[in-house]
Amino acid sequence: MKKFAFVPVAALFSLLLAGCPDPLPPQPPQPPLPDAGEVDGGENPSTPCAAMCANLDAKDCRGSDGRRLADPTPGGVPCVDSCERYESEDLGIDMNPECQAAAKSCAAAQACPK
Repeated sequence: MKKFAFVPVAALFSLLLAGCPDPLPPQPPQPPLPDAGEVDGGENPSTPCAAMCANLDAKDCRGSDGRRLADPTPGGVPCVDSCERYESEDLGIDMNPECQAAAKSCAAAQACPK
């Protein structure tokens, strides 16, 4: 009697295996995603603010309080976003990102007309 119970279970199992589709072929490895610095402030920054922040970061420029100018604000706003906000809204502050992006030193960046 056990012999008969085994046959339907084995038949059911083989039908289940036969009905399963072949597994998907392996996918080729994807290149790693670029770091945020490569996107916003890499060798070919896409905006003047991105170029400015990349330059300030590369030169490790700091404000009078010792904070790195390319770091996010104390409120967590990234350098590029902060610059673009000042540039797009009439806040009375001109970041002059083109000048700061081309500056050869931190002192030159800080001397850019504002």
